[in-house]
Amino acid sequence: MAPVTLTPLTPFEARLVLGLAPRGTRIIRARYFRHHAYPCPIRVEVALPSGRPWSFVVRSIRQPRGHLEREVALYPLLAHLGLPVPALLAGPRRDPSDPAGRPRIVVSLLAGDNLQRLADCGGGSLTRARDLVVEAVLTLHGLTRAVRADPAARVVPAGGLAHHLDTVIRQRGPWRETPVFREACRRLAPVLRRIRDPLVFSNGDYQPANFLASGCHLSGFLDFEFAWFEDPLYGFAKYPIYDLAPLNRAGMVEAFLKRSGYSRGDFAPRLALGCLATLNREIPVAAGSSRYRTHVLRLLTSSLHAL
Repeated sequence: MAPVTLTPLTPFEARLVLGLAPRGTRIIRARYFRHHAYPCPIRVEVALPSGRPWSFVVRSIRQPRGHLEREVALYPLLAHLGLPVPALLAGPRRDPSDPAGRPRIVVSLLAGDNLQRLADCGGGSLTRARDLVVEAVLTLHGLTRAVRADPAARVVPAGGLAHHLDTVIRQRGPWRETPVFREACRRLAPVLRRIRDPLVFSNGDYQPANFLASGCHLSGFLDFEFAWFEDPLYGFAKYPIYDLAPLNRAGMVEAFLKRSGYSRGDFAPRLALGCLATLNREIPVAAGSSRYRTHVLRLLTSSLHAL
């Protein structure tokens, strides 16, 4: 794979930003937010002709299946419902210099530290970050009825656990014909069909960097390109699968189960489904990292035993 060129702004993106400000405004700094994958959001700081600073965020989709239009459609509704989300300032516009043709948007910069950064501080900050992730997810779930009732919901797909398993089975992945995968699907399918928990509104990615906090209060909700009406627990399967540090070992899943009234037994089929999806999507059957493959297979085995 070609190395990533960390040039923060293309000329197109610079023009998009400067188009928001008076003539004479200049860009004084542009840098990527810390993230595990690029292209990630870019923080842009400009100096207005008066000398006053102003900051923006330039965003694009990071994953090939992301849906920036979904995020753009949801921002006004979520803001109306009282959720602290960025304001759309420009776009979506396609950058002609981008071979992938990804659209760009410029949004306002929200105050606060993301919960991954807070968790990395350890100690009481780690506990606070864990509890704030739980609060953030429950807040999203609490918006379900209001989001469903709005016309903006037409861009938000819905799918329960059985739907996700059917999707995994239909995908052409390296694991689909292996005995361990086929047996897991056979055992899991009837269990998932029996689960009737109502679907809830989700941003589609509960990783802690998607939530901001100022002190002990949530101050921002980010990244709705994968927003779904989905199972209330499935989004937490990524914590043990990816061993998201440090929150996974700080009891992230257990904290959410306790607050939401679910048990480890309830979580088991969701974790098994997440393992199957991860195996088929990104883990080679034989090559690649044997440690990662072994970890996910062990999680799959243990979660199936708990059914």
